[in-house]
Amino acid sequence: MWNKLKMMFSSIWKFVLPLLKVFSSSAGKAVLQSAIKIVSEIAITMANSEGIDKKNAAFKLIIADLKRQGIQIGFAVGESVINAAIETAVQYLKNKGIEDD
Repeated sequence: MWNKLKMMFSSIWKFVLPLLKVFSSSAGKAVLQSAIKIVSEIAITMANSEGIDKKNAAFKLIIADLKRQGIQIGFAVGESVINAAIETAVQYLKNKGIEDD
């Protein structure tokens, strides 16, 4: 039993560790904070829109917000980091009962 759990968590850890490293950096924290703020706003303002439309809008607004903060989009903060932040924000808000899509 212990070995099965150990194997499962070691497999999951390979996927989770890179996200933890990114989101623990100052740029990563800014991306995540921006995503939570923007996704919660979009949940209200675009309540009747499709999920992909909400995601695309959030992506554009997050990039604009990060640029306003002086955070460069590139190697450290790329599309995959922003997409992960959006998904993380959606799950966070669902757990808080705010986001329903």
